[in-house]
Amino acid sequence: MEAKKIFRIIEKYAPLSTQLDFDSSGFCVGNRDAEIEGVLVSENVTHEVIDEACEKGCNLIISHHPAIFGDTIDAFTQSIIEHAHDKQITLYSAHTNLDAAKGGLNDLLCK
Repeated sequence: MEAKKIFRIIEKYAPLSTQLDFDSSGFCVGNRDAEIEGVLVSENVTHEVIDEACEKGCNLIISHHPAIFGDTIDAFTQSIIEHAHDKQITLYSAHTNLDAAKGGLNDLLCK
């Protein structure tokens, strides 16, 4: 399945329009048209998470926290972007939109 089709499925459940103003959920880096071979789900994107995705044959990482948060890209964030690019890993996040989704994280926490 193409990455963009997976994004549409996520966004049907947790629309990007519901994310908070400060958030950077959604597609981050990579190739929206990539044929996805495997998905790794994580809370954050780190170099170790990217390496784990490679080891497991995953070319899409779906994280809760965005790899790029806000308008400023610091040295660590730049290194994450470059690492994902070098390994041909696509990054996507569902943060405050997933928190706000019906049955999402906020609802789970309330239970």
